[in-house]
Amino acid sequence: MDIVNKILKWIDHYRYTALSLVIIVIMAVGVITTIGCVSKTTGLDGNKVDRLTFTSQVEAQVAVLEAKATAGFANLDQQDLIKARLFEVTNQLVTKAASGETNPIGYILLALTGAGTVLGVGSSLDNGRKDKVITSLKPKT
Repeated sequence: MDIVNKILKWIDHYRYTALSLVIIVIMAVGVITTIGCVSKTTGLDGNKVDRLTFTSQVEAQVAVLEAKATAGFANLDQQDLIKARLFEVTNQLVTKAASGETNPIGYILLALTGAGTVLGVGSSLDNGRKDKVITSLKPKT
């Protein structure tokens, strides 16, 4: 008990020094535990992950995005190629028609025939749909 009284008397006499020592001990413990633990961040899945796991998640997402980008650019290239071929064919037809090698009236009739065929198919499909609607509305006997 005599030692406890001496310690309490010393703390009372040097209270700010004692407080500084307590703060130093707390800071030392905080630094040691901070240095000793593994750094973690919120991963792409929302969980806390370390650097290695986060790196693998990011690389996986980058691979997925690269695959999507490659597919998207391939699709755009294909569409541009189709447009270029269509322009080339149209340009050849116009050049032949202008030079008198072919008859432009034939192209016009061909275009009208194609448009009429497409319109006829669309009308037939529309009429079939209308017939189904009318049949479903009629009372069953």
